[in-house]
Amino acid sequence: MNDAYLKVAFFINPIAGYGSLKNLKGSDGLMIDNPQESVSISRAMDFLRRLDFSKFYFLVPSGYMGEREILGLTDRYRVTYRSGWPTTREDTMGFLKNIDDAEILVFAGGDGTARDVLSAGIRIPVIGIPAGVKMYSSVFAISPAHAADSLNSISKANLRTADAEVMDIDEDLYRKGVLSARPYGYLKVPVLNDMVMYSKAEYDLGGVEDIAEYIIEHMDDGYYVVGPGNTCKTIETEMGINTNPLGFDILKNRKLLKEDAAEEDIYLACRDGCRIIISPIGGQNFLIGRGNKQISSRVLKMIGAEDVIIVASPSKAENIRVLYVDSDVNPWQSGYARVLYGYGKYKIVPVIV
Repeated sequence: MNDAYLKVAFFINPIAGYGSLKNLKGSDGLMIDNPQESVSISRAMDFLRRLDFSKFYFLVPSGYMGEREILGLTDRYRVTYRSGWPTTREDTMGFLKNIDDAEILVFAGGDGTARDVLSAGIRIPVIGIPAGVKMYSSVFAISPAHAADSLNSISKANLRTADAEVMDIDEDLYRKGVLSARPYGYLKVPVLNDMVMYSKAEYDLGGVEDIAEYIIEHMDDGYYVVGPGNTCKTIETEMGINTNPLGFDILKNRKLLKEDAAEEDIYLACRDGCRIIISPIGGQNFLIGRGNKQISSRVLKMIGAEDVIIVASPSKAENIRVLYVDSDVNPWQSGYARVLYGYGKYKIVPVIV
């Protein structure tokens, strides 16, 4: 093997993201029978199709954890671990014990997968392809395309790293409307191309009542899809509606039609026209693609930027310099979005896809 090639350990956690299809808050404990239903395999293929394979040599597990996806795209790879199907955490850990000569690790998964990488004692830099339901860790690229751009730009000469936090949430509490996230440790990530993302941050909620008052006064009788988070839920509270703070709700004529709505519910509502009220994840500044998988590509295709009402408390808005969108559909074609942070007060923010 030519020593000029960057040796990349690559694997997919096929179960990651599967919970989003079932309107669950994560994929822990789930099993998947049909690989065609895997969210993470699809996202990994999006990543692989964008790579410059002339630069890399891959170490992969067998089957749907990597070999099947990379087969036909390059012949410069070696299978270092034989996985079963359906895959398990033991397969992940088994592969991670067999990547001794790799120089960088790329994986498709979510926070649970990142925790496995951390538990395996991996010390080489990592790039996470975002594929999970939960992604509060700082090791993930903005999108599969961004992950590919990041890897393509790396050479042995410029592989500088920084520490990035691995976080995860308690899924049982999350399903009950309680967000309990905790740090587990740090992995190294490349320092380039916006690779290092911040973990979730909390902000002062002062001023959110003004946002709620403004939106309620300007509501019509159509469908409104109200996202998770304190700022969004304050709008509902001011109307006498109290629901799970971590779910999506569908309103019409200012009344609750559906609590904790799934993607299918939102899609059906938006076929007749709707407004979506969402708030970026604090710290990460993700608008679409983190914590709101219910807003799918087919939902975004039916709406325009003017149909998305972005809200943020004044303290959160002050810290927003850019908004990230992890989706193959981008309503913000102008490259900018308006963020409502007070009574009729907007901040114009660049959008990066």
